[in-house]
Amino acid sequence: MTATLTKTLGSLDDFRGTLCVPGDPDYPRVRAIWNGQVAREPALIATCHDACDVRTVLRRAVDAGMVTAVRGGGHNVAGTALCW
Repeated sequence: MTATLTKTLGSLDDFRGTLCVPGDPDYPRVRAIWNGQVAREPALIATCHDACDVRTVLRRAVDAGMVTAVRGGGHNVAGTALCW
């Protein structure tokens, strides 16, 4: 995670999933959604391990004032399953 996101979100030591930010080698694959016309670049993609991870990362993001979206399968024609 970048220093800016670490400063914004604080420690995510209790997060068991994976975090991906622009510049990570897996970012294009993790960010991909079925609608190729939607080109959004989220500052952080959290792939959660369980419900506790969802709660942890959402709470930190909301507390930091970040725009959030929860993506299940990413199937939305307008691309609203992915933040920008």
